[in-house]
Amino acid sequence: MVTNEFVHAAKRHLTTCKELLHVANTAIPADKKSHILDNIYYLSGYVLETMLSYVLCNKMNIQGDVMDTDHFKTTAFKTHNLNTKIMYLKSHDCNINGVIFISTRASHEQQKMFSSWGADYRYQKSGSLRQNVDINEYIKNIQVFYNQILKKYPMV
Repeated sequence: MVTNEFVHAAKRHLTTCKELLHVANTAIPADKKSHILDNIYYLSGYVLETMLSYVLCNKMNIQGDVMDTDHFKTTAFKTHNLNTKIMYLKSHDCNINGVIFISTRASHEQQKMFSSWGADYRYQKSGSLRQNVDINEYIKNIQVFYNQILKKYPMV
């Protein structure tokens, strides 16, 4: 995988989240939505994770296969824990100031969803983190996150 492929993967995941959200909002009865909303939340975490990986690769100007670098061989960075990944970025002087969920806060409920996301969410009770959260607004903020990262770290 090369640096810019992280952005392409994030964009695909974000597009899928938006398409699923549209279907959930227009074609699915309320009592049948929970499973789709859980999957939107689950997939949205990969948008965040891949964009954070992109930040490091862009900042370090990694050329070629990023998986061959020391960064992707350490659990301090190769993790699904977004907070651990953010700490790793900060320790490598990556500028993520002003980015929503990191230094600019979303609602308390959205911050909790961001901080609690992990690949193991797919094994948790349905809706356990999404309660009282407008998933539409959450996905809008993930789009903001995506845009803010690209503004700070343009693709080359």
